[in-house]
Amino acid sequence: MRRGFISISRLLIVGVVIALVIAGCGGDWTERESQVTKVTGPLPAKSTAPAQPAESLDLGRIQHEGTPPQVGNTCPTGYDIKGAVNVVKFGEQMYLMPGSAKYDSATPQKCFASAEDAERAGYVPFE
Repeated sequence: MRRGFISISRLLIVGVVIALVIAGCGGDWTERESQVTKVTGPLPAKSTAPAQPAESLDLGRIQHEGTPPQVGNTCPTGYDIKGAVNVVKFGEQMYLMPGSAKYDSATPQKCFASAEDAERAGYVPFE
């Protein structure tokens, strides 16, 4: 019985969506001048500039934005501060220092080398 109910409810939802789409255009599928975007002029020239060499990348900036956690919710060596999302406070980004009460159970989204790096990335200390 339950399986049949789910199939009927899905069919009903699809029907409602189709009806709303048709009602939104008034049932008239003809093309209107105001709906057409015309592109004129030549295509832009293809860039021939060489790719940016690795030496010119700002690795300091990348380092301060945090690094992804390793398998098992651990942070890599040197990045011991866990950046996590607080689901109780509606998605607030917080960071946890090693030794804090919830540190071991926290699931990090990013790991940071310092509290300053975490704060620069928009995370606040866990309270």
